Amino acid sequence: MNKPLLKNSMIVSSLLAVFSAGAAAQSVAYDTDGPSRWTSYQNSALKSVVTSSDSALDINFVAHPALPVGEVDCTTSPTLHNSDTGEFITTGSIGYADAKGSVLWGSFESPAEYAHNNKVAKFTCYKSDGSTQVIQHKIPGAPEVNGQMRVKGIGKFSDGRYPQLKISGFVSINNKTNEGRCVITSRNFASSTLFNGQTSKTDFYSDYFSLTEKISSHNGDTLEVGFTCSNSGGSTSFVKRWDISGEEIKPLASAVTSK
Repeated sequence: MNKPLLKNSMIVSSLLAVFSAGAAAQSVAYDTDGPSRWTSYQNSALKSVVTSSDSALDINFVAHPALPVGEVDCTTSPTLHNSDTGEFITTGSIGYADAKGSVLWGSFESPAEYAHNNKVAKFTCYKSDGSTQVIQHKIPGAPEVNGQMRVKGIGKFSDGRYPQLKISGFVSINNKTNEGRCVITSRNFASSTLFNGQTSKTDFYSDYFSLTEKISSHNGDTLEVGFTCSNSGGSTSFVKRWDISGEEIKPLASAVTSK
């Protein structure tokens, strides 16, 4: 009466051994550096993965296999996920960039609604020994920019002009990576002290900038200031405009756009 039980136990043990062997043959190489342009790996099927674009919508990458073509195949379509929630976003393309198979390149077309989400690209590699490895590469979301600015006239309004204008306000920037950079892209007055007196600021994760400036020289009937912040996962542009042709200074259409 005990023989069937013994036989069933042996079957279960065999199945567990098979599942254990399968689990042991799979591994994951994590991106422990955080979201950045370049990720290097140790003891992995890929030596490195590099985001070669600055777009949140068309994400391009280059990868370098650690083994020859005959020993590893990493050309299975990679997948892109929200790195905070794990949500699947899209499937990408991948292929060899050279005849030797020493470089892989490919891309993802990511929907606009995910522009500001941090992402992780997952590459599946099959080795000649039968094992499988998933390599992860983190990609920052496009920078988030918030701010308020206002302009007022100083002195008596005469001949369609104030002697001086005063622009004041603040911007708060989250670049989502230490590789973030921002640069003033448009202005029609002599200077701007927005980035602590500089026209740009590089290699910073996040910051808060205040602006208080008197303007004595400007061109035309509008006042404009704009800047763009970017990283390897996208760019965000901030533009403010005012109508200064009359005694009442009026804000015009402003925009914060990401791509």
